[in-house]
Amino acid sequence: MRALEEALAADKKIFLATQHDAGVDEPRPNEIYQVGTVVNIVQSLKLPDGNIKVLVEGIERGKIL
Repeated sequence: MRALEEALAADKKIFLATQHDAGVDEPRPNEIYQVGTVVNIVQSLKLPDGNIKVLVEGIERGKIL
């Protein structure tokens, strides 16, 4: 959430990577795929339940080093 807020306040770019098991709420670094996507945040919407819905546009592939 903090990375999303910082990206929205700056250049609206963020790196997204998926985790191996969606059931894990706080995955460890080895539970996240190394390859992901650098995206541009097109739109964000805070929902009444506290969640944030984000529309992104992929720019390029990236890798966690």
